[in-house]
Amino acid sequence: MARFSLTRWIGFAVAVAVVSPSAAHAQVICLDRTALVDSLSARLHQRQFGYGIVSDTVVVELYTAPDGSWTVVMTDVSGRACILAIGQGWQTTLPAPGDDA
Repeated sequence: MARFSLTRWIGFAVAVAVVSPSAAHAQVICLDRTALVDSLSARLHQRQFGYGIVSDTVVVELYTAPDGSWTVVMTDVSGRACILAIGQGWQTTLPAPGDDA
């Protein structure tokens, strides 16, 4: 069976999300975190917007781009990162904690 490249997997995930949002929830793509982050930056112009600690072994990160595209990534301590959700139309509505409003 042929192996898909990282860009094909991300392209597939984007296409699935556009065609069928419910199908996108069923597809989880996992890769090495460095490769995933590099691809999000190079192909989608996304950068880390924020992150949160889920447990001692898992971090969830949000990546966004100026065009409004966004990706939620879960990373474990081994460096394995999984795309949990992707979408369009990201809007920042509240100031970050600690910022003066």
